[in-house]
Amino acid sequence: MDTRDYPFSANLREFHLRLAATPWHENAASCVFVRDYDGLPERAPFDIDVMVGPAELKQCRILFETTAREANLVCVTRELPLGLHILILDLVVAPNQRTWVYYEVATEKKLTRSFVLTSQAIAIQRDGGLPVPDAQWRFLINFAQALRKGDLERYRPILESALTSDPRCVDSCASRLGLDPAEIQEVLRDPGRLDDCCSRIGATRKVRPQPTKLRLRTRWRRAALRYLYFLPTRHMYTFTIHGPDGVGKTTTCDLVREMFAGYPIGMNSAHHVTSWKRKNAQIAGASDAATDVSIAHRVLRVIYRAAPQFARDLWVTSSGYHKYSRNVNTETYRSYIDWKILLLDRYIYDVSVKETILRANSPLRDFVSQVHCFIMRRPRLAILLQDTPVEIVKRKQELNETEIEDYQTLMRGLVRRLGVRFTLINVCGRSRDDIAREVASAIIERVGVDLHVLMRHETQRST
Repeated sequence: MDTRDYPFSANLREFHLRLAATPWHENAASCVFVRDYDGLPERAPFDIDVMVGPAELKQCRILFETTAREANLVCVTRELPLGLHILILDLVVAPNQRTWVYYEVATEKKLTRSFVLTSQAIAIQRDGGLPVPDAQWRFLINFAQALRKGDLERYRPILESALTSDPRCVDSCASRLGLDPAEIQEVLRDPGRLDDCCSRIGATRKVRPQPTKLRLRTRWRRAALRYLYFLPTRHMYTFTIHGPDGVGKTTTCDLVREMFAGYPIGMNSAHHVTSWKRKNAQIAGASDAATDVSIAHRVLRVIYRAAPQFARDLWVTSSGYHKYSRNVNTETYRSYIDWKILLLDRYIYDVSVKETILRANSPLRDFVSQVHCFIMRRPRLAILLQDTPVEIVKRKQELNETEIEDYQTLMRGLVRRLGVRFTLINVCGRSRDDIAREVASAIIERVGVDLHVLMRHETQRST
């Protein structure tokens, strides 16, 4: 079931009730909700169309953002040349409820080649809470949308409702669009006439853009990003969660992933372990008796066994960290191609700090570890979960209290030294839902208006 079919969560319902109670005629008199508002406050289609005069666009934005904040929602606004895109998110895990709403606020809409609609021209009704068009304008707007979409049946209930309220709707629509009333009546009886009517008045038919062939430069760049884990790009939305074992990283990641599953925004999450160290050591000392070992591998093993101990250690350590980095890079690249946010539970920073705490690093291993910490892609934001050592030990006894304190201190110092943007989240005495909401809010704030870009790619892929 599509999340658009779900009813709004309690906070979103409260948000729309507050919108209906807003004195729009005093704050933004030209603002009018023109389409897809019928199901409010319970539900809505993908987007809700709003129009407002250019002079009141800023005030309209303030009203949306203030109302969202009062309803404990996150509001992300993207400015456009002729309006705004407003995405509002409820930071809760609600599998059977819709936790997002999307508004397109425009200062004008071109309905046909010669008719540009502005909010000042629309007769507004204000007796139902939200400012909406009167019956005649409602019929015209939805009839033009039916022409644009090529789907009359989808808008027929709205058109018939407007006609019932005001029989003059057809004449009014015909005069404004340059049609004969008989033509509109004919289209209403025979939807097959939609294309003829659309071409005559020059209505803009919405066509999904076709994918274009990638340029050579783009293909080369993608190949580099796929294989070189030290090549940065601002279009990778990678976030990492850090902290000692028992602080709640995995639980928080799971809740944040479930939260984003309710949004039209893609998110991947991954948990990386350090078992590559044991596997690499086993491979390095394996016998040549295996039948699936190539000649090249046999030659390399001969060279490995003939090399001095320092060279062996360097090979094992470097190849192990390279394998780890390559695995992380695979996850990062996959999310980059799919235009998704990537949330990593544990990163190479945790590997380095933990080995330092447990004194498992030799000078050589410590050097290789620091080099990889420096050259690997930096996350957009490192989220450091911290708690009192006593509470962490109660949950998991992998490290003692002193080691936990050292872990948290070293992690803060490492991300500062590497120049990684980070945020500290104290989990002491807080519920896991509160922690997940703060983590999700930090991710949303860091991605910012790019959420609209990610949403567009996700909806195009799903449809």
